[in-house]
Amino acid sequence: SKSIKIEGIVLRKRVLKESDTSLVIFTRSHGKLWVTAKGVRQITSRRAGHLQTGSYISCVCRQSLGGLYIQQSTLISALRGANQQHRLS
Repeated sequence: SKSIKIEGIVLRKRVLKESDTSLVIFTRSHGKLWVTAKGVRQITSRRAGHLQTGSYISCVCRQSLGGLYIQQSTLISALRGANQQHRLS
């Protein structure tokens, strides 16, 4: 299996199985990539916060027959307030 390092923005997030998540990441070098993050929905996962929609992340992915799987990820920048509704006062 081959590892690749990517940087990109998380565009979409979809729940797979009990604890896995499927992500669409837009990268400058590879375009749109569909990757799987295993075990991210578990309570003890430290990566769950990095992989929110709108986050700009750097990650190392392992390529196998089933696709790309995130091995490690780091948050570069988060899009704050995108999912919050603003109140008029």
